[in-house]
Order: sequence, then C-alpha cells, then structure tokens
Amino acid sequence: MLDLETFVAVFIDYQNAYMGARQAFNWQHDHYTLGQVFPRRLGILLTDRGLGVDPNRQLAKVMVFRGEPSAVRSRVGQAACQRQVRYWMLRRAWSRSRGR
Repeated sequence: MLDLETFVAVFIDYQNAYMGARQAFNWQHDHYTLGQVFPRRLGILLTDRGLGVDPNRQLAKVMVFRGEPSAVRSRVGQAACQRQVRYWMLRRAWSRSRGR
C-alpha cells in the first residue's frame, strides 16, 4: 500500500485564541504576555499530537489572522503588533494583519 503524506495547515484567529486562553486560565488581570500564542509551536504540537492516528502528517503552513491597531489611536499598540508579526514571520508563522 502506498503511504501518502498528509499536509496540515493551521489557521489561528489570534485575538480569540489569546482572549480564550486568558479566560480559560483566569489570567484576565495578569501580565499581557500570559495567553500569547507562538503560532509555529502550536502548529508543530497539533501536527505531532495527530501522528498516532496518521504517521505521515507534516505541517505545511501556519496562518495567523489578527487585527492591527490604528497608529492614530495607539502608536504603541501598532508598534507592538508589528514587532510581534515580524517575530512570527522570522519563525515561519505567516500572518495576515488587518488595519482598522
């Protein structure tokens, strides 16, 4: 029997993942870094967790969708967002930002 590779693509709605983690672990009033997601690591984890079911799976892509703060309303917020997106891109977690 021919073993075919299974390619895994992970799509993350960043704000919902971040806020969901903060709520699930009761971190709403803790440091803002608690609840942040490392997209590539999450993609690798999800791929690895499924190897028992499908040993031929490979992570093909991680896509992160998130809003970007307006520079008019929050220069600091926009700069932080852009730093985070650059960090993800350097680690091969692709990102799509949407300005407001």
